[in-house]
Amino acid sequence: MLLALSFYHYRRTNPPLPAKVKYPLLALRAIALIALFLTLLEPVISYGLNGERRQRVTVALDVSGSMRQSQDGSSRLKTVDSVFASGDNLLGRLSEDYDITWRYFADSLMKTREAVNAESSDKNTSGSISGTALGESIAELAQSDIDQPADFWLLISDGINNSGREPVQVSDELQTPLYTIGVGEQSQDFDIEIAEIGFNPVAYVGAETPINISLRWRGVGETALEAQVVLREVDSDGATVKPSSSTSSKTIQRIKLGRGELSSEIELQYTPTKPGAVFLSAIVTTAANERRAENNSRVFSIKVLKSRLKVALVSETLSWDYKFIKQALNENERVEVSDFVEKQEGLYLGDKFPATQGAVNEFDIIILLNPSAARGDNRYRLLQNYVSGHGGGLFVVGGAVIGNGNGVGSLLPLTVASGYRADLQRSTAISLRGENILHPALRIAKENEDVREVWRSFPPFVSVTPLTEVDSDSGEVLVLAESDYQIEVPKPRVLNRIVPPGDTAQSGPTKPIILLAAQKRGSGKVLQLHGAPLWRMAFQSVSTEQTTEHFSEFINGAVNWLSVTEDISPVKIEPERSIYSRGEVMVFSGSAFDQSYRALDGYSADVFLYGQNNTTDTLVATLQEVGVGSYRAEFSGLTPGTYRYEGRSFVDGELIKTDTGRVQVTQYSLEQRETRPDFGSLQTIAQKTGGKYAHISRLDDLAQVFSGEKIIVSEEVEFPLRGDWRFLAIFIAALSIEWFIRKRLQLL
Repeated sequence: MLLALSFYHYRRTNPPLPAKVKYPLLALRAIALIALFLTLLEPVISYGLNGERRQRVTVALDVSGSMRQSQDGSSRLKTVDSVFASGDNLLGRLSEDYDITWRYFADSLMKTREAVNAESSDKNTSGSISGTALGESIAELAQSDIDQPADFWLLISDGINNSGREPVQVSDELQTPLYTIGVGEQSQDFDIEIAEIGFNPVAYVGAETPINISLRWRGVGETALEAQVVLREVDSDGATVKPSSSTSSKTIQRIKLGRGELSSEIELQYTPTKPGAVFLSAIVTTAANERRAENNSRVFSIKVLKSRLKVALVSETLSWDYKFIKQALNENERVEVSDFVEKQEGLYLGDKFPATQGAVNEFDIIILLNPSAARGDNRYRLLQNYVSGHGGGLFVVGGAVIGNGNGVGSLLPLTVASGYRADLQRSTAISLRGENILHPALRIAKENEDVREVWRSFPPFVSVTPLTEVDSDSGEVLVLAESDYQIEVPKPRVLNRIVPPGDTAQSGPTKPIILLAAQKRGSGKVLQLHGAPLWRMAFQSVSTEQTTEHFSEFINGAVNWLSVTEDISPVKIEPERSIYSRGEVMVFSGSAFDQSYRALDGYSADVFLYGQNNTTDTLVATLQEVGVGSYRAEFSGLTPGTYRYEGRSFVDGELIKTDTGRVQVTQYSLEQRETRPDFGSLQTIAQKTGGKYAHISRLDDLAQVFSGEKIIVSEEVEFPLRGDWRFLAIFIAALSIEWFIRKRLQLL
């Protein structure tokens, strides 16, 4: 419309203008209007281009130690170099028809051959490159190929992979076809191995527990093979236990083995039938001849606990202590309670306490509540045999008079004064020994500070039977809790006075009164609590409108600890092996349980690895949880030498244990340990990605793939005109020239 108005305006002028003036002015006005239009409209010019381009190929060459090792005077890598140097084969003509990008890999992906030679040389056939990460290198190749992706990849390798992820797993994530060329001897030996076993280190009698077994195999031909995985109970030397000893000692599962270096995980279910440490052997067998069979089995152990504990609660009289202890035991689904309550003159409420050793030994735990030293029956002789010989657990509760030389006193870790009990002036506060904060009888809350605070807040004891000495002759005494009251250090067998808190008039050196102690006696355990009364602990929870949860945790934690009689180290960090080959991933395993095999909350751990120079060669890894109470950390790329490790375990940020030791990395590398080519893996990778495999001696099998055809490309080109300052300049220039001419001709 503006152009039409401009034309109309210049068609008739007054005075009339000649055509040589009128039409240039009209053109200038039109140019200005068009430039203004383009400036405001911001148009985009778009056009298409059609053409051809050469295909882009990324060649990934394996330059690891296994490719450099000489055989018959030549290495696999030299074989590849000679094939590319020749122009009369497929690889030699590749650069004529394709745009090639070279990549090199061993334990990682490298861009240039110079970078490879800097890490490994032909003078040392194994070089400093200590492993082949075929799977990881393929993943790195895919990442580096994002900006200008290749039309396909060509992988040249012997197929060996000894670190990082499995190549077959990585190939599932690829979008680009991968063609593979195998290098090396074509004779293939079949081999299958048990790579890893995952299991819960704790199981219960009669309850199924899963056993996860990871298998890895190579060298399977065109026909799939069948393997059988067997789980058997064995003794500590690996010999199979007779089937009559267990009805659930054998589990079998079959699996099909496909071509290539593949892996698979299977899950077996094992049901233990008896408590204790059980050794299991996982064995994989096939009908095919294997190159080696020593990797077909692995032995591991599981701690089996009773699913149901028989607990005898023995009390001199009916009392509040008895009521709350029995209530706490009844809340535990794993506990079956039998109570024996006596009246005066030897009469019983209900059943009488067993009088034979066999009947006593049927119980897993016996709790003696306020036992008397004056009993005349043979009960304490039975208890002696029950603990030391049978391996039973004895929990002695209460501050009644207990003599050292008679009755149950001879079983206790603390020697106490015969016929004496001290009444305290006020309730005594309970403090815990820091190193035993994880003991199941003490851990009645999840976090360490909460555990201490709960125990400090309990006011259960107003009287105690003070000890005169610790009976360490029968084994180490574990002191768990102490009173804020003190006792003057006595002479042997002589009791001195009790010193209350704040008393500054004591006549001699003092030490805290021990309230709770534990000891292993023979094959059994004894836990001793000698303050009274115990019911105040439960009543305090009720009075503060809480539940008796903490009290129940204490009683059942004590029962759980007494039920596990073997010497164990439930919190530990250690390497899976003491010697590793150069290039192997060093694995540290950690476990975090309390002494009754309950997984710890708030657990964390670090492993420090020190080289020969402890200040500069320190590596740190944080353990990651891989199962209930099970943890794992890895170190890779370690140079040969002897390392010192330090595993630090924490609960709620507080250091609870430090494990130390040494581990060695040998000069002998993974590349030297396994030199057989794995062409099956290369075949599987190619098949999964839509590519094809060929051995380097049969390159013609890929002739149809590498035909040199060019790719027709259509490119859409866009030229945006928005925001172009030149249109605005044209607009201003055209109007300025028009104004100047009109001014000169006096047309304004």
